[in-house]
Amino acid sequence: MEYKKISSGFILKLIKGENIAEKITEFCEKEKVFFGLVKGIGALEKAEIAHFSLTEKKYINKVFEEDLEVLSFIGNIALKEEKPFMHVHITLGKNDFSVFGGHFVSGIVGATMEIFIQKFEEKTERKKDKETELFLLDLEK
Repeated sequence: MEYKKISSGFILKLIKGENIAEKITEFCEKEKVFFGLVKGIGALEKAEIAHFSLTEKKYINKVFEEDLEVLSFIGNIALKEEKPFMHVHITLGKNDFSVFGGHFVSGIVGATMEIFIQKFEEKTERKKDKETELFLLDLEK
């Protein structure tokens, strides 16, 4: 991974074979990004995405091992249990031009991933919600 600081945040370039979630988490720890926006485009060779079932109160995951275009990668970064946590949704395209998406769990970079992170100085945390059992943004602080 390469990155540089720009006027409104950071731009990251991930390379083939890198794990997106691991690299972004490492980056956020190093650069002290505890609250921010994340966006990106690129290509994956493997992706794990999920859909949250409100009735079962759990994520249902699915893994795709094929060449995929990342059409949209958008979400936020906040603290979860005192560590940077990325909550991102992803839209992916297959080689037959079909499109699908969901909650991003993990991905292995295909050709590249170009990611923009906008850092905010405020810290924002996630707290476990009793009803959904999800870690939701805590805006009361």
